[in-house]
Amino acid sequence: MHVCMSCYEKYEGRFLDIANRYGETFCPKYECHGNVIELDELIAPVIIMLNQKGYLTKFCCSGHWYELVSTPYIYFHEGFIPGTVPESFKIDDHNSDTIRATYEENDQESKYDWVIRVNKELYEWVEGLPELEWL
Repeated sequence: MHVCMSCYEKYEGRFLDIANRYGETFCPKYECHGNVIELDELIAPVIIMLNQKGYLTKFCCSGHWYELVSTPYIYFHEGFIPGTVPESFKIDDHNSDTIRATYEENDQESKYDWVIRVNKELYEWVEGLPELEWL
């Protein structure tokens, strides 16, 4: 899924080929021309809400149940990480602007169920965050 980070309009990738200039994709919407990025569909609503509330993000991944290692994460612009993190997440040891969850093999929860659960947890967490006052 592709989303403009200025107007939050969603686009199909093939539609954006005409808007791609110099390795960046700009929103084709008249008078917007914001930066369009690719987001995993599962985490897209979370990233949109975070940015709308003023918690600016750089990179993210929803985690992929079919990969050997599944680590959903959100990397925030410096100084924009919220004061709390969801229960299944922690602040990254190597980058204090990133929150990350790590799947640990167990018999109680499949990796598929875990990815769905932690993304739902992210969504509920973001819903409860206040808007940043600088907006």
